[in-house]
Amino acid sequence: MNTPLIVFTSLFIALTLAPSAFSQSIAEDLEFRSETVIDEATGDTVQTFFYPNGEKRSEGRLSRGVRHGQWEIWYSNGRLWKLGKYHLGQIDGKWSVWNDGLDLETYKLDAQLENGARHGVWTFYYPSGNVYKTETWKDGKRDGEVNIYYHSEQLKQLERWIEGQPHGAWSYWHENGQIMRQESYQAGKPDGKWQYYYDNGKLERIENWKDGMKYGRWTFWYESGVKELEGSFVNDQAVGVWTKWYHNGEKQCEGNLQAYQQEDEWVYYYPNSRRKATVMFDRGEIIGVRLAKHESRSKDRSPRNLFNYEVNSQPLRSRSITSQDAETVERTTATQSQESASSTTTTASQSSKPTAREVMDEVDPEDASSTVSMPGRTAPPD
Repeated sequence: MNTPLIVFTSLFIALTLAPSAFSQSIAEDLEFRSETVIDEATGDTVQTFFYPNGEKRSEGRLSRGVRHGQWEIWYSNGRLWKLGKYHLGQIDGKWSVWNDGLDLETYKLDAQLENGARHGVWTFYYPSGNVYKTETWKDGKRDGEVNIYYHSEQLKQLERWIEGQPHGAWSYWHENGQIMRQESYQAGKPDGKWQYYYDNGKLERIENWKDGMKYGRWTFWYESGVKELEGSFVNDQAVGVWTKWYHNGEKQCEGNLQAYQQEDEWVYYYPNSRRKATVMFDRGEIIGVRLAKHESRSKDRSPRNLFNYEVNSQPLRSRSITSQDAETVERTTATQSQESASSTTTTASQSSKPTAREVMDEVDPEDASSTVSMPGRTAPPD
């Protein structure tokens, strides 16, 4: 009967290996104390690595100095992490991977590899045993469908891949089964119409893409179904007329964009559709404001608050409105007296002149800068 020879070694070797979750564990093993048992009859070795707390980290057989056969890897708390086989140093066949149960989202993985590369169907599981995700691999690249599920087993996401790139139609669902999003890819890039939905089934927005860039009309809706924002893109740049609406369906503002910047004349409206102001822009910066306040009446029915703000009757030529600029703003006051017929214009005193911020607050109380918030780019998947 052969007596095993026990060899204790302490290895602290830093290795640079391929970025694989499985091969990485080998490099990590070498940072821990190991115990090696050699079978003198076969020459095979059973090698065990230990955490500093004494718990086993990994254990398996070696043949000719490389991993061969079944290997088990544990967390430092003693729970099983990975279980699978090697063939002469190469990851081979089906591997199972478990999370240690300490995270909110925990998964078990059944996986296959060929020559160390992901291959075949990989299946991830929730701790309950329900399937979380299935994905198909070929030669280390996603190739085929990826299906992701909610805890309830309701389908959450369907992806299509060819040779590691998104390709074709992708779909997403809310947990209630309503469609959430529909995307389209061509050779890894967004291409075609993308549609987003609220969980009540109503459209949230429609995007158009061409060769990975925003191209064509984009439209957004409130959850109520009322249109919120609409405009166009060319080669990833927002251009042309863009329009924004209030929740009640009345127009809020409208004007031109060039490369995401407001340009030329923008018209703003009150929720009751009355015109609020006309604002002039030059490459995104305000160069003039004309604010129109509509007539209102006091309790005795006498008219009041009928006036306009102007900047020398022309767009302000400075790059932006400042407090000093605001001192040039003139108030034209109309009354029922005979003076109103002559359209007399008086300059307000220093104390009564509106500041630049007050002027802009009047232009759009919801956004003192009077700029339109543009949609950001939707990033394609990794």
